[in-house]
Amino acid sequence: MTQSIHMGHGQMVDIIDLGNRHWELAFSEAGKPDYKAPPLEEIMVDVIDDGGAVHSLSVAKGSKVSTVVVTGDVERARRVRIMVLHGSHFHTREAVVPGAAPLEAKVGTIGNSVIPLGGGAEVEVTRSGPGRWLLKWHQDGVATKAISEEKIEVEAIGPKAEDYQVRQLLLMPGPDQSTLIASGKVDDATHIRVIVKDDTGTVKRSLPVL
Repeated sequence: MTQSIHMGHGQMVDIIDLGNRHWELAFSEAGKPDYKAPPLEEIMVDVIDDGGAVHSLSVAKGSKVSTVVVTGDVERARRVRIMVLHGSHFHTREAVVPGAAPLEAKVGTIGNSVIPLGGGAEVEVTRSGPGRWLLKWHQDGVATKAISEEKIEVEAIGPKAEDYQVRQLLLMPGPDQSTLIASGKVDDATHIRVIVKDDTGTVKRSLPVL
């Protein structure tokens, strides 16, 4: 299994499945045969499983100066997310894992996308005009008070693993206490990533949107 991802500024990453919960990331740039992988602390890798749960992988030195090895829950991985530091900021890319069946949107009772958060909690995602999603919280199927904007991060993820496809959204109160508005470049988005932080910990989910 290999997957090439363009990280920006000519930097490419090939993903190679080594088996036994290990992937190798091979970094390259055209015309630079001695290209070196970035320092380990400048690379972050997540995988998304068939339930939309996000798992962080550990990063270690590879067998060559151009490679690193990532280890973790890759067996059920459907998508991969790579972040590499470029100067003062990270470039973030997401892509489908080759050979894996595409993730399917989870659909609620009224036909909208639903993001399960565990423990009976879920977020219903509804498109609400250009550049907006409505995020409605439910607990055990009943509308409940939304998480405050300070405890949640939401991203819209576009259809290609290229520049500007991972977009942080602005959150604001919605029309009722169970709903938040997520505003930004969402109109061509194929996936949504939700991170909820509360007193019990952090929950990360990434799933397709209808």
